[in-house]
Amino acid sequence: MKAAIIQRPEASSTRHRIVEAAARILVDQGPNFVNFNTLAQELKTNRAHIRYYFESSTSIILACFENLFVQGQSTTIQQIATAKSISAQVRGYVRGAFDWQNADPQRMTLMLLFFFKLRLHPELKTLHSKYRKAGLDRIAGILRASGLNERESKIRGQLIQNIITGALLSYATTENHSLAELRRQTEIECLRVAKRPV
Repeated sequence: MKAAIIQRPEASSTRHRIVEAAARILVDQGPNFVNFNTLAQELKTNRAHIRYYFESSTSIILACFENLFVQGQSTTIQQIATAKSISAQVRGYVRGAFDWQNADPQRMTLMLLFFFKLRLHPELKTLHSKYRKAGLDRIAGILRASGLNERESKIRGQLIQNIITGALLSYATTENHSLAELRRQTEIECLRVAKRPV
């Protein structure tokens, strides 16, 4: 399986602290409040310090969304790395997404905002395509290792991605689900897709 490994920035880096603060502001106050002044106040520094790392508010918001994807990909990679069988790797792929959500419930709020902004900004579409493809390459690689051909692996991989996305959106937008139960149901459904006869 050959898929891009996504590196997380060091948590202690100044740039990362700016991105984390901007993500909190995005969730709590909205994109109009992600600016140099608000961030400087939040981080108890000056505007020039923020400007050293980012050229505009838009670049900060883009970095927030990219960080969101990096966190999700990193969590998924960790889950898959410990799995021994194909079934365990598929379960790990699902669990990565759910563990990502469970680690910080505000991430889904940020993701919903991302999907809202996606239609308006071409650079966000490019970002989404990049990470969606990395995730597809990862699950398709797992499915190919089970004996599926390239085409079938990608078709099933996209279906698995859609099942996971739909489950997490359902969790974020309704009150009828326990995250643990939804994860269990999603694992069952994704395993069914992975093992379905050709």
